[in-house]
Amino acid sequence: MKKFIAFLVIVIVAVVVAAQFFLPGFVANKLEREISNKLHPETISLRIESSPAIAMVGGRVDLMRGVLENVKLGNLNFADVHMDVNNLEFSPVALFMNQTMEIQQMGKGEIEGTVTSADLKTFMEQAVKGLSIKDVVINSDGIEVIGSVDMGFVRGTANIKGKLEIKNNALVFSPQRFEINGAGIGGLNASVLKQITVYDFAEFPIPVKADRIETENGELHLFVNPISK
Repeated sequence: MKKFIAFLVIVIVAVVVAAQFFLPGFVANKLEREISNKLHPETISLRIESSPAIAMVGGRVDLMRGVLENVKLGNLNFADVHMDVNNLEFSPVALFMNQTMEIQQMGKGEIEGTVTSADLKTFMEQAVKGLSIKDVVINSDGIEVIGSVDMGFVRGTANIKGKLEIKNNALVFSPQRFEINGAGIGGLNASVLKQITVYDFAEFPIPVKADRIETENGELHLFVNPISK
C-alpha cells in the first residue's frame, strides 16, 4: 500500500511538473490561432501565465499579454494591438477533446490599438470624397487633414481640422473647420464634411467597449475594455 501511494505521488508530481513546462506553450499556441482567426494580424505573439500552470486544465488563464501587428479593422489599419487581459476563460473540453480553442470570457483588462498618421491618411482618402490628401497630422487637439480639393465650383489647397471622438462605442471624426486657400468655409462643414465613423466597435470580433483616446508622437492610441458575457 505504501509503495502504491509513493508511486501515485510520483505520478502526480510528474504530471504537475510536465504541465508546468508544456501546458502554457500548448494553450498559448491555441489562443494565438483563435485570435488570429478573429483579427487576422500580420504577426502575433502571446504570453500567458497561470499559477500553477496545471490550473489551465480547468480552462482558466490568469494573465494573457500579447502584441499583434498590422490588424485591419473595417477600412482602418492598426499598426499594432497590445492585449493585457486577466482571468481569461476557455472551454477545456473543446481544447483537450477537439483540439480547438473556444474563448468563453475574455476577462478583465485593456486592449490598446495604435493608428499611425499614414494609416489614418489612407482611411481619409477613402472616406472623404473630392479631396486629394497629402498629409494627416495627429496632435493633442485632434487631427488636421492637408491636401487639395476640387468641387467644381471651388478649387485649391484644403485644410480640415477636427476631433476624433468616441461616440456610441465607435471612433468618429467630427470636422470643426474647413479652409480652402486659407479662407474659412464654415458653411460647407454641414453640407460637405459630415461626421465620419472611422470604426464601429460593435463590429469588433471580441465584445469590447471603447474607453478613451490618447495621442503621442504623432500616433493615435485607442483603448478598449473586454466585455464579459
